[in-house]
Amino acid sequence: MFKLFKTKKRDKIGRTRQFVGRVQHLEFDLPAGTTTKQRSQQLQGGSSSRRLFVATDHNVLAAIGLKSSRIIWRHFLEDAPVNGIKLCDGALFSMSNGLLRSWSTSRGILNYEISVQEQLEAKFAGTLTCHEDPDDDRSLVFASTARRLVAVAPLTGALEWAANLDAGSGENHSEVTSFPNPDGLTVVTFDPTAGKMRLHQFGAESGVAKRTATVKAEWLTSLQRCAISVSTLACLDPAGSVRLLSLSSGSDFKPLPPSLVEQLGHAGPWQSVEEIGGQDLFQLTTNSGAVVAMLDASLATGPTGESLPAGSLLRYRGQVRFLLRQQGDGGGGVTLEASSSSSLVASNKISLSFASHHGRVSQLYPVTFVRKGGSSYGYRVVMTTRDADLHAFDDTGERQWMREESLAGIVSVEAVDLPSADEDELVTPGGSVFSSFAQRLSGQVHHFIHVLQHLMLCWRARPASQADSLGEFGYPDEAPAPPASAASSSGSGAGSLIRDEFNLHKLLVVATKDGKLAALDSATGRSVWRLMIPMPAAAAAAEGTAADSARTEARIEPLAGGQMPLYIQRTTAHFPLEPMATVLCRDSSTGRPVLFSFNPITGIGIGLAQRLQSRLLQALLVPQPSHDNGQYIRPLMLLSDTLQVTLYPAKTALPHGFKSLNLYTVDRDNRLL
Repeated sequence: MFKLFKTKKRDKIGRTRQFVGRVQHLEFDLPAGTTTKQRSQQLQGGSSSRRLFVATDHNVLAAIGLKSSRIIWRHFLEDAPVNGIKLCDGALFSMSNGLLRSWSTSRGILNYEISVQEQLEAKFAGTLTCHEDPDDDRSLVFASTARRLVAVAPLTGALEWAANLDAGSGENHSEVTSFPNPDGLTVVTFDPTAGKMRLHQFGAESGVAKRTATVKAEWLTSLQRCAISVSTLACLDPAGSVRLLSLSSGSDFKPLPPSLVEQLGHAGPWQSVEEIGGQDLFQLTTNSGAVVAMLDASLATGPTGESLPAGSLLRYRGQVRFLLRQQGDGGGGVTLEASSSSSLVASNKISLSFASHHGRVSQLYPVTFVRKGGSSYGYRVVMTTRDADLHAFDDTGERQWMREESLAGIVSVEAVDLPSADEDELVTPGGSVFSSFAQRLSGQVHHFIHVLQHLMLCWRARPASQADSLGEFGYPDEAPAPPASAASSSGSGAGSLIRDEFNLHKLLVVATKDGKLAALDSATGRSVWRLMIPMPAAAAAAEGTAADSARTEARIEPLAGGQMPLYIQRTTAHFPLEPMATVLCRDSSTGRPVLFSFNPITGIGIGLAQRLQSRLLQALLVPQPSHDNGQYIRPLMLLSDTLQVTLYPAKTALPHGFKSLNLYTVDRDNRLL
């Protein structure tokens, strides 16, 4: 039942919400019936895209309507990551586990399947590239692993030519990347065990290797720290410095001289490098900012640098330049600037509205299209945020739709009882008239405060435009309350969080692998509130050294084994005390466990997130609540790797009657206590 919940959610009127997961590869569709030359021109200018094709971390390949956000078709592939997808000659191609597949864009039917690798192995690395020649209207699909490269005719699947690649002695673990050039394809394979890199340049027609070279790179750990363009390969060494290799004539990596580093305006160390322009244009990123530079591997001319604030994303779509600027950790200060040298595309700057629980924008996918009449171009942008949700905006800054893909990564679920509206439960049996009156009055005040808190949550999470912020089934994106037509059968109104007569109306509190908490109304399936687990306050101090600054951004992640347990430490039965839930997760930068408490009914945090000083062997929720200090909290017993036992919260004690409580830890490898 848990796996079914991860992919589907059904509300009371029978509609099903389907998810695809975090988008890792995205391609925009082009009109059917266009030739290769016309498609090339549309990619340089604009196109009337109707769909977008995605491949996700759940090994899902799907087509999504660009206007409606509905899933048109969807396929679950084998248990191997999708290396890439590419639209070529009217068909969609995917590469995973050494298999090249061609799909129908309209119905998702498999046209054909070709094995690039003779002996298939799990989780094969591979690349996928489409070579289109606008002059003779001819296309080729290049698919490669670390051992073999094939060129296939897109329409028929006929093998044009194949070439073997020397990946080195550690070919089972070798990595591969490629980039198209005007004459064909450049393929780079890297053997991390031997510290050697091999360059292969092939012509598109004959498949004859025009150049093959071996380059030593013992300092390189992975091709993920590299970016390839038409003529340059840029990589980052362990110190975060840039090293460049010429793909046409280079035999060794060259570091940037200090004089050229000064022209960048930033000395580093760099966190990541990314190719963004196709003409040796790279974006170098640090924790404090980014620099866009034209890097020439020959070092004949100095790099032309442009400084960008931290969190900026730059993309090029033909002649249009898209620059996204964002401030803080999300939830405000997001602007998108579009500029072009063409007079058909009007330059503009728009503001984008995001709720704080989405986090920062992590990926930006723009697409241009021809407006009616053909006199100018417009654009749309699709982007993913840190919580894996997928958003679409038009060129006026209005949200078109939002897909709540964070719910595809649910790792834990807890059902929470809702508060009761029966006033008889607020009366103490045997009490005086005045005490009963005072208790009823305090109950009404409590309900009034709860309504105000709920309205404040609705106001903070309101969308930029209610009409243009519809979800997959026409529901508003950020509105916590369901529509009146979807009210629960218990008679409660829209957005009512009140227990029904048989206590069947629950609130499902879920935690996702991306560090997000959400509450779902069991009667309607709607999201009541959403909250990103905050980082502990001392996270910035833990970053410390310059070497640490070159690592990826610290974030919340599940514990070992993909677990992120939820604990209900106080229920709604202890009125007027607010209910309390705690989530146990991990800080990616230090690997230490993090505890965060919150109100499961309102989604408001209780205190700050706390990072523990040692790792945990076991966490156990005490079966009974502690009555000390009248808090009625079930303590969370923590056993550290140093065999120290502590309680959370720290001021709680074990309930009376607990003379002893035994904790057993079992080694799963040797099955010993």
